[in-house]
This record gives sequence, C-alpha cells and structure tokens, in this order.
Amino acid sequence: MFGQELRTPVDLVFGAPPKPEVEGGHEMDYLRRLQERLQVAHVFSCQAQASSGARQKRTYDTRCWGQDFTPGDRVWIYCPSQTKGMSSKLRSHWQGPGEILQRLG
Repeated sequence: MFGQELRTPVDLVFGAPPKPEVEGGHEMDYLRRLQERLQVAHVFSCQAQASSGARQKRTYDTRCWGQDFTPGDRVWIYCPSQTKGMSSKLRSHWQGPGEILQRLG
C-alpha cells in the first residue's frame, strides 16, 4: 500500500528475509552501508532486549517471596464460582477459614 514491504512481528524475531544483492557501482554504496547498519542495529536491539528481560526477571525474583504453609495453619480459600442471576463482581470469592491438613510438595 505504501510502496514498502510489510514488517510483521515475525520479522522482529527472526530478522528480515534475505534480499537479493543489488547490482550497481559506487552509487549504490550508500544503500549497502545502510543495509549493513540496519542489520547491526537489529542484532544489537535483540541482544539488548534479551539482556533486559533477564535483568527484569532477576530483579522481580529477588523481591518475590512466597509464603510457606505448614499443617495446622488457618487460611482463606479462593474459590470463584458463578451463581445464575447474581453478579460475580459483587460476590466474595473467598471461603473459609480453612485449615491446612498436609503438605504435598
């Protein structure tokens, strides 16, 4: 539609499809250098995205603490259910208190 090849998310993950080599003399040098710079920028951005994702996961995992439950602890149980004719937004989805009987894993 705009005279350009469509870029899709697949292109961002796997890179652009291979293009045929452009024939021409020194007047095509700018095009070749531009294509090389775009390829380098694509590789750099993929590496930066991967390292950023790993860093964000590591940071999240250091602040994320789960709670250990032992038999005999009293807890509330999340049990979402729908009742015909009643809005689920107005219901409490928590039941209890319940008691931990045993730890499975």
